Amino acid sequence: ALNVITGDAHITLSRPEYQKDDPKATSNTIIMTKPDGTVQDLTLLPEKDGVLRLQIQADQPGIYSFETADGESRFAVIGDLNPLEYRDILSTDKILRPLSAQTGGGLWRLSQTTPALRTVSANARAAGSNWAGLRDNHSYIVTGAHEKPFLPFWVSATLLLGLALISWWREGRS
Repeated sequence: ALNVITGDAHITLSRPEYQKDDPKATSNTIIMTKPDGTVQDLTLLPEKDGVLRLQIQADQPGIYSFETADGESRFAVIGDLNPLEYRDILSTDKILRPLSAQTGGGLWRLSQTTPALRTVSANARAAGSNWAGLRDNHSYIVTGAHEKPFLPFWVSATLLLGLALISWWREGRS
C-alpha cells in the first residue's frame, strides 16, 4: 500500500518495505505526475522502521498523481481545488460595480465603447455614460527643477550676430 500525506507544500510518500524473496516485492520507484503534466520518477528510500519513505517539496498547487510499478495509484492535493481566481472566470462587473458606485467611478466594456478622458475636480463625479474622469486632486510634490540652456550664451549670441550680418550683407547686394 502506498500512503500519501500532504502538508501545506510537502508531500510524504511511504509504503512497507518488502523482502526480496517476497512474491509481493515491487520496485522502490514510483511515478509522479505534477499538475502541469510533468512526469518524474521518484525513488522511495528505506528507513529504520522498515518503511520506504520520501518527502518532496510541492512546487505548484493542484493535484499530484503517484503510481507504483504494480499499478497502484494515489493522489495528493496541494492548495485549493477551486482557487478564488478560478471560481467565476466569466467577465462581469458584479464585483466592481458596488466599489465603482461608492467612489463615483464607472465601468465600461472596452470592446463596446472607449470612454473619453476628462480632468475633473476632486469632489466631482468621475464618470459619465461615455467619459471617464481623472481626478485633479493636486496631490503631488515637486522635489526639484533644473533648467539647462540648449546652447551656451556665447554660442547663441555668435549665431545671432552671424545671422544678422549675413542678412544685412544679402540685403545690401539686392
